[in-house]
Amino acid sequence: MACQENYTARWYTADNNELQQNSIKAIVQGKHNFIWMTTENGIVRYDGNNFLVFNSSNTSLEHTRFTDIFGSIEKDSLTSYNESKKELVFIRNAKVQILKKNAPKSSLVRNGRHFFFHDGLPSNYSINQHEPYYIRLSNGNIFFIDNQTIELCDSKMKSISKTPFKNDNIFNFFALNNSLFYLEDNGNYHCFSEKGESSGKLNAIPTRNRRLFWNITTGQVFLSVKNKIYQLKNQNDQLTAQLIVEYKDFETSNIISCLF
Repeated sequence: MACQENYTARWYTADNNELQQNSIKAIVQGKHNFIWMTTENGIVRYDGNNFLVFNSSNTSLEHTRFTDIFGSIEKDSLTSYNESKKELVFIRNAKVQILKKNAPKSSLVRNGRHFFFHDGLPSNYSINQHEPYYIRLSNGNIFFIDNQTIELCDSKMKSISKTPFKNDNIFNFFALNNSLFYLEDNGNYHCFSEKGESSGKLNAIPTRNRRLFWNITTGQVFLSVKNKIYQLKNQNDQLTAQLIVEYKDFETSNIISCLF
């Protein structure tokens, strides 16, 4: 984990006992400004100075391996299921509550087909880039995506639009400000929203041999190219990139989650 202050960075690591685990799967800043992280040994809360760990040693948790953090930052309602999918950590008011509750189904059925829940990039749950996925937006609308078609529906699954769109990798999709983007390797992108379809090109940076990071809970999307990390933003359905920072070891550090 790296924290950046005034353009200087500090690395926190388990190697010197500052973190209890280097395996950070998700990282989110909650409504009360604490940083919450999931690891293979519990949930971690960071207050800017200290790390507080919630696992089986100090809670009723039976399984302490966690991956994603979902929910609403604005509503102060964050959730994370452990690997058993029977224990839920509910985060509110900077505190955690342990609930014995089975995880909901990870797919929706649309026209007889199962669409799996997109959990961000890189995905913790699936490695199949050709499977159909759905993305639920903050306004309640839902995108149903496969390798041939993109359908936008409202919260009651009534179709708003359906667009033929042939693509070869479902993990090139991400959402920003309730619009769906597909970023090709050459920098060309396609945008889908209630206003329709548009396209453009992400200029000024190379996009081959790049990695996408979509923090689905914070709504932030990042692009890493040769150890440079850019934040992608949606400006009136036009995709832009802003250089955030450069870490010389980023590509070799097995990083899977980002927060700015």
